[in-house]
Amino acid sequence: MTKDVDSKTIDKSRSKAAELARTLAWPSISAAQDEKITAIWKMQHSLLAHLEKVDLKLCREFFESGIRDVNALDPSSKDLFNSVLEKLEVAYLDGKGKPAKATTLSQQDWAELFSALGFTEAEMKVLADTNRSDDREVCHVGLKLYDGMLTKVTVELQPRIMRAIFALISSSR
Repeated sequence: MTKDVDSKTIDKSRSKAAELARTLAWPSISAAQDEKITAIWKMQHSLLAHLEKVDLKLCREFFESGIRDVNALDPSSKDLFNSVLEKLEVAYLDGKGKPAKATTLSQQDWAELFSALGFTEAEMKVLADTNRSDDREVCHVGLKLYDGMLTKVTVELQPRIMRAIFALISSSR
């Protein structure tokens, strides 16, 4: 017989998992070699692009906070999600025991990045407060960020900026 778990317990578990990721996993992942960081980004981009086609709600969820219920994913999405986890594991193992790399950008760096990526004022508002936007808008700006990082940012700068974005996302979960 299965015992029902209340939402308060689930929220506490998610909060604890996020804390462990921030304090234990993220420092090792951020210390990984640049190509491992870029591999995570590319795989997350693939998942986000796929979710945009099959489920805008899950696309939004993945971009905002990560997938909360893997069982909600279709088989192709699950395969891509598992590939993201594999890339994260590879990066974690590569960076484990090494000093973390810088993960901060100045306000000027952020402004220049979003300008280079061609973000409009309306898209910046969506990024600033996704609660005021619909699933399609949030998914669109997420994909624009992921696409832009791969196509409009130099290969040399990509890992540094990706680490900063991953750190920002990690700290908000």
